[in-house]
Amino acid sequence: MDESDELSKSGTASADKRKAMRYLLTGMVQFKWQAINGRWYDGIGITRDVGKGGAFIESDSIPRVGSPLKLTVTLPSESTPNVPLQLGGSGTVCHLRQRHNQPSGFGASAVFRVETPMSARKTEG
Repeated sequence: MDESDELSKSGTASADKRKAMRYLLTGMVQFKWQAINGRWYDGIGITRDVGKGGAFIESDSIPRVGSPLKLTVTLPSESTPNVPLQLGGSGTVCHLRQRHNQPSGFGASAVFRVETPMSARKTEG
């Protein structure tokens, strides 16, 4: 096996075993992952797809498979252009993609919740 394969937790080429539908949504992702040494590191990327149980994130920062993650995904809103939709979540890195002809990234299982962006919160006076 070479770098062009997607790797799963077991180190083998991964097959698509998703149970939930994925949606082709492109949004900005800010994420933190915990390394083996216990320290948390920051990364940014973009989503390739998002589903009920996770997302695929293209990024130059690639956590190790099995790393705990905290994610904030910001998606544009068509109904309210100035108020983006934010999904916050936590999960685990499931597999990596490191191919010469495609952007690097990783698949993550995650449980998402809708968050209110700071720009949309009203201050009371």
